[in-house]
Amino acid sequence: MFAALVRAAAVLALLPTITVAQSINLDVGGGPPTLPSPTYGAAAQQSGPWNDLSISGADEDLTSVANLTDVDGHVSVVGATCSLTPGSGGLQGADIGLYDLTGDVGALMSDGIGAGNYGVIQLLFEGLQPGPYEVWTYAGPGTQIEVIHAVEGWLPANYQTWQGYPVEGQHYVIHHMSVSSDGRLRIIPHFPGWREILAVQLIRLEGAPTRATCLGDGSGAACPCGNTGGAGRGCATSFGPGARLSASGVASVTADSLALAVDGVSNSTVTFFQGTQSAAAGAGAAFGDGLRCATGSLIRIGAKPAAANAAAFPQPGDSPVSVRGGIPAYGGTRIYQVWFRNAASYCTNATFNWSSGLAVSWQP
Repeated sequence: MFAALVRAAAVLALLPTITVAQSINLDVGGGPPTLPSPTYGAAAQQSGPWNDLSISGADEDLTSVANLTDVDGHVSVVGATCSLTPGSGGLQGADIGLYDLTGDVGALMSDGIGAGNYGVIQLLFEGLQPGPYEVWTYAGPGTQIEVIHAVEGWLPANYQTWQGYPVEGQHYVIHHMSVSSDGRLRIIPHFPGWREILAVQLIRLEGAPTRATCLGDGSGAACPCGNTGGAGRGCATSFGPGARLSASGVASVTADSLALAVDGVSNSTVTFFQGTQSAAAGAGAAFGDGLRCATGSLIRIGAKPAAANAAAFPQPGDSPVSVRGGIPAYGGTRIYQVWFRNAASYCTNATFNWSSGLAVSWQP
């Protein structure tokens, strides 16, 4: 009996580890070497391996990929299938090519899978763990996206001028929805004519993951005066290697214990900000002596005095971050950053700098 157990264990050790996926990146229509690199998190700031769902030729009825790899590098039970209404033509590879994009953003946005007005195209995920998700869909010009079980209805991705990174409402849209016990998620593009989908990022809103973003350590946009900060920090200041924002607790709308903490700031009044979007898709944009990370709809969460070059929010008597930030009941991703004063004689003529950014995925 013992020998049999040993042999069984040896066989199991040779099998791939299968886990339940939490978050997934899928490049539709891509394929080596056109997949984005694992360090590219796209607009969702979700770095990790990119899965490939492509077609080998024109007029195929369907294409699928099984056991998608999640963003942590684990093989999952999730599969994806792109199909067209039977008997109504076939799927076709779509080459957008509108902006002559290159690199990771080109790999993400320059190709996809589409169909003409003779059929309905559907992208189906199966094997998802039930619960709340953010679904980031990237689509071609004029395409509207419907996600079954989404809180929102059809959402457009209306291409406009390219700014060097994807822009919400122009190149991608965000859906907030809940996967039911069947583990399925359907994405259907709509457009009076050609309809296509370029990529999908699934973010499971469990465990309230946080992701550092918009770092001034050389991994993102260049700091204004070559004042590169320390690893994981914002741009350097006149007194240190930059400020770092971190979080602890659980980011749940119904049980909010999230606490934001920043170190490396000046001993003055600092301001905690919340935004709905990341500047330059997470790379940041030069502003003052540092990089601005949070854009979109901005809210000032609170102003706090710093001591020993550190500050925190909330403090006793403060409303929770979710209340101050007006986080909706279904959750969502928000970007946080801290503004603080810096000497006018350092770097630019501005008298302020910024901490690193932090993306927080709120769960219901």
